[in-house]
Amino acid sequence: MKAKKETISDFDGVANALIIKDIPSTLINNIQAIVHYNRDQFAYTQDNAIGLIYELYNETNDPDLIRPLATTNEISVSAPVYRFDFPSITDYTGFATGDSTTNIIREEDATTETANYVLTTFEVKGNASITGDLVVGTTNIITELGTKQATITSATDLTSNSLVLSVALRRNVAKRRIYERNISMPPLFTSNNSLKSIDRIIYI
Repeated sequence: MKAKKETISDFDGVANALIIKDIPSTLINNIQAIVHYNRDQFAYTQDNAIGLIYELYNETNDPDLIRPLATTNEISVSAPVYRFDFPSITDYTGFATGDSTTNIIREEDATTETANYVLTTFEVKGNASITGDLVVGTTNIITELGTKQATITSATDLTSNSLVLSVALRRNVAKRRIYERNISMPPLFTSNNSLKSIDRIIYI
């Protein structure tokens, strides 16, 4: 931890908000936690965090910062460390047992609560036009579709380098050939008992 005090309120100062910009665009679902270290300049200044709220915005879609995507509850108790958990906290395993600028502090060493957020879904009715990539999880759907084989219809000509038959299928083909060669052709009669000749019976 740095020895110097960085962002800290004056004893008699009043601030409406501190806006932190140029944060890489991040999905709410991918955030693990926000950890707030309540540094004290004097013994009584830990009270400065009381009344603080964190709000997360998408400045590209909301340049006036009027629609928060996630918030925390107002801090109401004085504590040295606060931890606000987000959806991906369940995937995190490297918790620190004390103050850390690289690891999330464990729940036992911080005042911990879950942030407020809503993971919404939406329904698209009709056609959707997508320019660029469509990524679901880590899979690029556009790339995957480009590797798939076209639909095969009755008019499709197929070319094969080899054709492998299963044992069962090879046996069936062999049996059909034997039946075609060796079968004794039975007579076939019509409804008026006139004899007709046939030259092949195919068993299917």
